[in-house]
Amino acid sequence: MNACAKAAVAGRRVVLRGNGGDFMLSRSGYGRLSEAFRTGRWWALWRMTAGLPRGRHGRFSPLLRHAVLPGLPEGMHRVLRKVAFGGRGWRGYSAIHPDYARSAGVDERAREQGFDSYFKRHPSGREAVLRMLSGPLLRNGRATKRAQEVLHGVAIRDPLFERRLMEWGCGLPYDQFLREGRSHMLVRRLMQDRLPAEILDGPKGLQAADWHLRITRRLPEIRMTLEHWRKDPAVAGRLDLDRLLSALDTWPERTPLSACDHPDFLLLQFLPRALNAGRFIKWVEGGGNWAAM
Repeated sequence: MNACAKAAVAGRRVVLRGNGGDFMLSRSGYGRLSEAFRTGRWWALWRMTAGLPRGRHGRFSPLLRHAVLPGLPEGMHRVLRKVAFGGRGWRGYSAIHPDYARSAGVDERAREQGFDSYFKRHPSGREAVLRMLSGPLLRNGRATKRAQEVLHGVAIRDPLFERRLMEWGCGLPYDQFLREGRSHMLVRRLMQDRLPAEILDGPKGLQAADWHLRITRRLPEIRMTLEHWRKDPAVAGRLDLDRLLSALDTWPERTPLSACDHPDFLLLQFLPRALNAGRFIKWVEGGGNWAAM
């Protein structure tokens, strides 16, 4: 049961969320790296990367990802992402069967909608915010929000998307967000006396911090479901079940935070979406009958 459903059961009519903070209060400040790279301040740039999360290339990973890549043309950006970080675009986190993706024209439709599956950052942090606010990710988020409101009769509000607050945040200099080799410094300082150290200074993971724990508890059930779907052409033709089952075979004991921890760590995190897609296919093929799942 999601937050809106729980709010409706409790008799509430409004749910507050803080997604707008991603564009303003809790911005990383990585735009300062690309700015230093463009202006040739090499020593300052190197010092800025001192405390940033490392990747497969050590200290050069944040340098490549946040300073070099944002300023490259689309084609060069995609190639370097593939070579340096093993990027696969949407295929890195989606379980769509490759044959079905080709027949459905997934790549072509994504380009038509302006969706960049390699998530190229804009060299300017402020421009990145503006692009995100008008881009397909946020538009899709609005559609999901509206669906939740209609389904549960609960309004969703985000105070951090207030226009004056957003304009103020976009006007702040980069050093308010990235300084002394540490990112997200504005929100770190604001929350200094309000959040524990493991939240403020711990390694940054992905959305829903407990996803690995929740899925691990249900691995036998999930495996049984995927094996059962192998017999159904409607599901097996649309979802890459072999890849999903292979991911279960190599399921890590601890929460993976990057490709250094597991080569398919993004697919693992988005496994529930693949399961929901499979259930939806079964529901449709069964004529809208939940028992057919």
